[in-house]
Formats: sequence, C-alpha cells, structure tokens
Amino acid sequence: MPALRPGGEKTGPLVRLITERIAADRSNERAIELKRESVMTGLSILVRLVAAIGGGYAVAAGFSALLAVALAAARLMPRSEAVVLSAMLAFLVYLVLLIWAFADRRLGRLCLVFALASLGSWGGAWGLLRLTAGA
Repeated sequence: MPALRPGGEKTGPLVRLITERIAADRSNERAIELKRESVMTGLSILVRLVAAIGGGYAVAAGFSALLAVALAAARLMPRSEAVVLSAMLAFLVYLVLLIWAFADRRLGRLCLVFALASLGSWGGAWGLLRLTAGA
C-alpha cells in the first residue's frame, strides 16, 4: 500500500525506503551524540570528583598550615592551640570546597582556583615559617 506524502499524494516504495533510511540515519546520529555526551558527562564528573577530594584537601591543609603558622607567629595563642584551631577550621573549609566543586558550572575555573589557592596557602605557610625561623 503506497504511503501518503504530507500533501496527501501517494509515494512509491523507493521514496518510502529513502525516507526510512534518512530517519534511521538521523536517529543513529542522535544516539551517537547522546552517547558522546554521556561519556563526556561521566568524564567531567570524574574530574570534578578528583578535584573536589584531592584539590579540596590540598587547599584545606594549606589553609590549616598557614593559619597555624600565622597564629603562632603573631603570638596570639600557643602553637599547640593554633594547630588545633586551624585543623578544626580546615574541616569547615574542606566542606565548603566539596560543596562548591559540584555547584560550580565551569570545571576549568574550579581546577584553576583550587590549584592557585593550594599553591598560595602552602607557599604562604612555608614563607611565613621561614621568616619567623620556626618561632
């Protein structure tokens, strides 16, 4: 039985075959595109997870080291209390960084901020420790 065109005209088997092939190709292209998107989404989630756990830890530990050295160098509190206070505050920093890692839309900016913050905090802690000569 011949199929009808949108205008109501009858079509032959060759036109029907070509139309079906085009529709099948379009659905295959869409399936390939969806698969590519899902792979990229999975990869970005994996990178985001590694950045959140590893990068967040590096930033929080650097923050803790910098704060402990700064508090002890400024003689605001004894070194042991400065270490305990900075360690407790680092847990809060780590929590905020973990949440932010999955809330931020741009993965590149997230990784850049984590890298710069960890290098800055660890560098600051090392530099301050060298300046105070271990106070």
